Amino acid sequence: MAFDIDDDLSDREKVIVKGLSSVVRKCVGKATGKEYACTIVEFNDDSQEERASTLQEIQILKLVGEHPNIIDIIALFETQNYVFIVMELCPNGQLFDYLTKFIRLSG
Repeated sequence: MAFDIDDDLSDREKVIVKGLSSVVRKCVGKATGKEYACTIVEFNDDSQEERASTLQEIQILKLVGEHPNIIDIIALFETQNYVFIVMELCPNGQLFDYLTKFIRLSG
């Protein structure tokens, strides 16, 4: 399914998690009502190496896509300063938080 970030997705305001150079927002497909996670990675002019590394990671995820234990990438959008990655939404949040509900980590 082809997406257009402005025409096909809405509700990109709710932040799920925020990192140093990226933010993950919950979004909804306008036609289907299906919920997705949109990771927005910001790059500055000095981060071409970081951008290339991020795009390489995305390509690897695409190669192993459709595996039942790996989140699928639905769509990818690029601008000069941003990469938008639309992925399946995990309703239970971050894996670490989910796991710590069920197991005790020792250090």
